[in-house]
Amino acid sequence: MFKRLVKRVKAWEARVHASFQHGIDTPEELRRVEGYMYWLDHGFLRALWHNEEEIGPGVWRANQPDHKRLQAFKERGGKTVLTLRGPAPYPYTVLETAQCAELGLDLKVMQLWAKVAPSREVMLDLIHALETFERPMLVHCKSGADRTGLAAAVYRLHIEKRSVADARRQLSLRYLHLSHTDTGVLDYILDVYEARLADGDIAFKTWIETEYDGQAIQTSFKNRKSR
Repeated sequence: MFKRLVKRVKAWEARVHASFQHGIDTPEELRRVEGYMYWLDHGFLRALWHNEEEIGPGVWRANQPDHKRLQAFKERGGKTVLTLRGPAPYPYTVLETAQCAELGLDLKVMQLWAKVAPSREVMLDLIHALETFERPMLVHCKSGADRTGLAAAVYRLHIEKRSVADARRQLSLRYLHLSHTDTGVLDYILDVYEARLADGDIAFKTWIETEYDGQAIQTSFKNRKSR
């Protein structure tokens, strides 16, 4: 019975998503998208609490910003917004695209998953984004805990040249990241890199380019959890 209920909820949510697969053309559509973001995307929680923080000169991490927070970012000189929630035409993408266009912010879009180790290609795309996108830059996902935490950890390791221990702090309960759940696969990426460092020094980007295997890390993490 529970599985049937979950399937019905997912099917309903898919229909809602499908109804937003175009730009916002009318005030009524804007109200619908804003309602979706506030209730179904948990915007009411983010209105009460957010985890926005500067992780390096001109680089900020956060959960999904609303229009008010995007405007505040623009007013303090913000240039680029990087969302890690993906290009699918869901309400959050549609609304943020419109909001950034209105405010003159350059919205960049990448797709990461909270419970999946990214492929080498995606990790290199993320590194390239952190190297080249115009500052000040705001990086976010939905909750600013998992995908954003990984991006922040990569930033600290590669751009700031910090230690693995320092990078780990970007994936912590402080940002609502729960390492003991399936999202712990993102922490495990750092574990694997740290173990590699024990065999000899290697820069994080070089490790990604030459040795990193997201699928192998995912499999190893699952096997470790099942013991």
